[in-house]
Amino acid sequence: MIYLCNGFSESMKRDPNMKEIPWPLSESEFIELIHECDFTSVIGHEDLARCLSKLTGKNIPYNRRGI
Repeated sequence: MIYLCNGFSESMKRDPNMKEIPWPLSESEFIELIHECDFTSVIGHEDLARCLSKLTGKNIPYNRRGI
């Protein structure tokens, strides 16, 4: 499972099994990843979720919650 998020803060509850991708992804790498895996959106900003949905062609919902 991949959590798609726009940032972390100390107040977010985190899954102890979570691993971060410690390097930037290119646009094409990001789009490929979104199309090839199961992900859960925890994007906390509606405009960003809408932009990523348009960029990738996949529904990436706004979903402000801890992970």
